[in-house]
Amino acid sequence: MSGKTCQICGKPSGWYPLCKTHLTMKANGEVVKCENCETWFELKSGCPNCKKETKQNEAICIICKNKTKKGYNFCKDCYYDKNSYYEDLDYLNNIQDAKDYYFNLKNNIFRVKNFEYAQNACLKLYAIAEIIDELKHCGQQEKALKDITYLLTKKEEYLSKSTNEAIKEELDNDEISTDIADYRKVNPANVHCKDGHYVRSSYEKIIDDALYAEKIFHEYERRYKAVDGKTYYPDFYIPEIDLYIEYFGVNENKQKNQYKKEIFEKDSLHNFAFIWPESNGILDELIIDIIDSYKRKK
Repeated sequence: MSGKTCQICGKPSGWYPLCKTHLTMKANGEVVKCENCETWFELKSGCPNCKKETKQNEAICIICKNKTKKGYNFCKDCYYDKNSYYEDLDYLNNIQDAKDYYFNLKNNIFRVKNFEYAQNACLKLYAIAEIIDELKHCGQQEKALKDITYLLTKKEEYLSKSTNEAIKEELDNDEISTDIADYRKVNPANVHCKDGHYVRSSYEKIIDDALYAEKIFHEYERRYKAVDGKTYYPDFYIPEIDLYIEYFGVNENKQKNQYKKEIFEKDSLHNFAFIWPESNGILDELIIDIIDSYKRKK
């Protein structure tokens, strides 16, 4: 016998839009018709069509991860907080000062361990980006969204580990080669740089200060697991272009350095650059030339 099927369960329903079971539930007020799309649905479950549409129109706030409307980067609360920071920064009317503030705050967010502080600082970071784009439209807000996502993701990864796990990871000498472990002990990172980093030599300080002067966001000795299964700490990492930079000091063993270079180059997923003692050029200029060349490739 031909006829309709129930709009809710799909069972044969004769000439009615609902089967007997759902007609009974309708009489009891448990089944209703959606005012938006006129689809019958069980009240406890909600309209499947409108729920799907609502989900498609939802987005996630990049700061607090609460739901917001599609096309919006912030929820209502974060948006108002960001606007409050924007109003407090009305004294920033010079683009160079604004860019300096942006870069320094970004570095500070990366170093701080308090996640709530990092979230609030990221709202201020975006407010500064808005001011920069008002002074000179350069896509700073788009860059800020990427920076904020990266900073908060790294912060969550770090804080998700307990203190003991972090210490164990740092001192896991089964994965770190003996040479590297010994070098890190004998040469502590106690050379202070302009951006607050502590490095292990005056040469590394030159590189770090040059990156800071050019407002190139960088990490010092980011933990890296190579294809040989061992853990290394390349001197610098530039997240924007996924570039690791290794500076081989004058007193290093050339054979071991060559092995490290070959191991790094076997990794096809990341970019690597190497600076040798005999490299031509002034060190602070050389490092900027290297980064510029990788940016052009990207």
